[in-house]
Amino acid sequence: MGRIIKREIVGFTCELRSCGQTVRTHLGYPANGTWHDQLEELERLISLGWGMVLHSQLRTYCPEHIERVWDCTCRTHPTRASLCTSHNTESASLVWTAHDTPQQVKEFRKVLS
Repeated sequence: MGRIIKREIVGFTCELRSCGQTVRTHLGYPANGTWHDQLEELERLISLGWGMVLHSQLRTYCPEHIERVWDCTCRTHPTRASLCTSHNTESASLVWTAHDTPQQVKEFRKVLS
């Protein structure tokens, strides 16, 4: 049995359990960090055709399933209706794809410049 030395994000997996596509990160990111800490890596994922929802627990979708970022999740997870991009405008504004960039990301990029 091993020890946990530190918790890191070492890759991103498609949200669909049946898919299993994974992209490894170049660097380990602290598991308790935010998307701000991973901006460069997330931009790389977007350039590879991935999509994501920038909730506190990042939801990522591979290029094959990227359209699922907009699917309703209320039916399958009624207790998490606030995370549904189909019915919650706040969640919809957190979708990041090659065609949709959240306002938060645009503003954060300006701060970095």
